[in-house]
Amino acid sequence: MKFIGELLYNIIYDFLFYAYVRFCGLEPLGTSRLRTGSAVDCDEPSGRTQSGDVPPGDVPPSDVPPGGTGAGVADIIVVRTGSANFYIYSKGTYSVVIDSGFGIPVIKRELKSLSVDPGRVSAVLLTHSDFDHTGGISLFHNATVYLSHNEEQMITKKTSRKYRIVYNGRIKGKYTLLRDDSEITIGPIHIRAIETPGHTPGSMSYLLDGAVLFTGDAFRILKGKVQPIGPFFNMDQNTHIESIKKVAQLKNIQLLLTGHRGYSSAFEDAMEHWK
Repeated sequence: MKFIGELLYNIIYDFLFYAYVRFCGLEPLGTSRLRTGSAVDCDEPSGRTQSGDVPPGDVPPSDVPPGGTGAGVADIIVVRTGSANFYIYSKGTYSVVIDSGFGIPVIKRELKSLSVDPGRVSAVLLTHSDFDHTGGISLFHNATVYLSHNEEQMITKKTSRKYRIVYNGRIKGKYTLLRDDSEITIGPIHIRAIETPGHTPGSMSYLLDGAVLFTGDAFRILKGKVQPIGPFFNMDQNTHIESIKKVAQLKNIQLLLTGHRGYSSAFEDAMEHWK
């Protein structure tokens, strides 16, 4: 019964979210490469720049050097899987992914098109445990999986995702739990975990190298402005709102990237109405 409920919920969830982003003009980003320092503020579909004149896969780097505490330039790949994006953040020979998308054939195709070997990824940073963010974990077989300690209740099925009959799937293999302000270093990549609950109890954002913030489903970006996700998709809407206000207090964010829609290099402007 739980399996059937979970399967139906996953289908309905993705259909509704896909319809939602399409209807609102909020398609997820197309698979493309970015770099820290890129002057982008994407509200156009398919990973185009604001001017709409650069096709996905060819977003040019800016001459502006990266800010924050990170040294050197990091490559960022946006990978589109259905209605969700996941990201690959690389410095030198080290790579981490933020979430893992869903649909193994789609993920394999996209990674192959970018000549990315998933076996070389060192870490998977999960923003939360919904199926559209965890579906590709098995491909990154050499990576350590990280998630919030408050999200463990979702993957052990102690807490239901919806209606007490729908549960998120378990994560096969070992994983490492993080708390608010936990810090880890992978090669030259510095990672700070920031709890942003509401969508799920253990939703977590990740600040990489003090400059690039990955927020999962903490919010969406519409017309350059951060907006909450609708209450149907959140387990606690009030906490979701408080998490947006928390993120708004961060400083020196150079690039802001969401799980389903929108990325921006204008953090202060995008967040100004949440301060």
